[in-house]
Amino acid sequence: MQAKITLSVVRDAVPQEKTLKIYDTLLKGFVLFVRPTGKKTWYVDYRKPDGTRTNYFIGHATLLTVVEAREEARKFLAAINRGEDPTAPPLPQPDMAPTLETFLRDHYAPWVAINSVNPPINYRYTKLNP
Repeated sequence: MQAKITLSVVRDAVPQEKTLKIYDTLLKGFVLFVRPTGKKTWYVDYRKPDGTRTNYFIGHATLLTVVEAREEARKFLAAINRGEDPTAPPLPQPDMAPTLETFLRDHYAPWVAINSVNPPINYRYTKLNP
């Protein structure tokens, strides 16, 4: 079913035997799912880069208004159009993890100084002292 999804459409949507999908006429890909249990949820229907169709869950209609859900869908679809994959886990940032040298200097060396029986030998192994 296609319709301009508004508050009244969401409120008046009646559960069917199977999941009812109401596609928005304002934003292609924005969909309201009405489950047989009466639960209403927002989704984005889109194609992955490999060509398969899939749905991305935005939220429950009881928690998000039509305007909020449509804006989230718009952001998601914009990312897809830019060639990004919003569902992919974020890549680790190279500057987030300390280097071995900074870890040894900032964490290991103080620990060795307190806990080691012979700290100078351990320092030599880590090349912290010239």
